[in-house]
Amino acid sequence: MQDLPPADALTYLDEVGDGLDEVGDGIVTCVYAVYDPAEQALCLANAGHLPPLLLGAQRVELLTQGGPPPGAGGSPYDQSEVEFPVGSTLVRYAEGPVESRTADLDVGITRLIEALTPVPGRVTDIPRLGHPTARPGRGTRRRRGPRRGATGP
Repeated sequence: MQDLPPADALTYLDEVGDGLDEVGDGIVTCVYAVYDPAEQALCLANAGHLPPLLLGAQRVELLTQGGPPPGAGGSPYDQSEVEFPVGSTLVRYAEGPVESRTADLDVGITRLIEALTPVPGRVTDIPRLGHPTARPGRGTRRRRGPRRGATGP
């Protein structure tokens, strides 16, 4: 399966999953992607997962092509190829952040896209060290051993 294109890999997974009906009631989803660094392209196929987002420097694109979950019997799957220049991000997400009891799933996905869409002047560098005001070298290291001047028991 290692050398199969994404659509063929999901078709194979669908056929394998078709025989697992007795195992449980769970649903499995999969987005399978292969990145070609020479072409700066991403080839992907989607089996039942929420549509991934392609986050670029200027915009967010919803990659809507997809098929049913593996084992549901919907193969063959389609695949698509998208430009994936250096600095791009493929965003996959679970239903939790986008679902709501009061709004359609599409509304939640639209809100996620709006939140990820680049805005001129928006600060995009987020500090990696705990608190947003943390600075390297100041309160970011944990001491080992007794404190200076501390007396023992």
